[in-house]
Amino acid sequence: MTESLSFLLGNYYGRYVRQLLWGRMKFSIIFEFQCDDVSPEGERETLLSCVDQAVFAEQMGFDRIWAVEHHSLTHYAHMSAPEIFLTWVAAKTTKIRIGHGVVCMPFGYNHPLRVAERVGMLDSLSGGRLDVGAGRGATAMEMSGFGVNKDDTYPQVKESLQILSKCWQTDEFEWDGSIQFLLDQ
Repeated sequence: MTESLSFLLGNYYGRYVRQLLWGRMKFSIIFEFQCDDVSPEGERETLLSCVDQAVFAEQMGFDRIWAVEHHSLTHYAHMSAPEIFLTWVAAKTTKIRIGHGVVCMPFGYNHPLRVAERVGMLDSLSGGRLDVGAGRGATAMEMSGFGVNKDDTYPQVKESLQILSKCWQTDEFEWDGSIQFLLDQ
């Protein structure tokens, strides 16, 4: 059965059926920025290497690159300002999608209005190629460094996403939640 299934999926009609049922497979690269040399020069070299890899990924036909946001971690996921990295990548590429994810959404990390402004600007500069993911930024090191209470992260992420949705749907709105403001343009 496996051989006949392989044969079927390997021929022209099998390819057509796969595309019809599942669409084209998409490939992405995620940059968490592992840095062995955390000196300023080592960080710079690693960042520039990641930019070169993103440009090469576009040349090789990849669909998207992603960059994570983490704080206060030394070697793992050492990317505290992915929107800056992604802006550089957007300037050096033309068609690969740019993934900003995940953005740490609890209020101690990022105010939801600042997130809306930053992702709006990055989407504009990239020519509409931005995808955004949201998360908690839940390592103990990050939470303690920013004074984020673990129990507050889920409701704050939910509220931040509701605010982002409002920002992207209307020019003016009032918000009655745990974070108070009026957006009037």
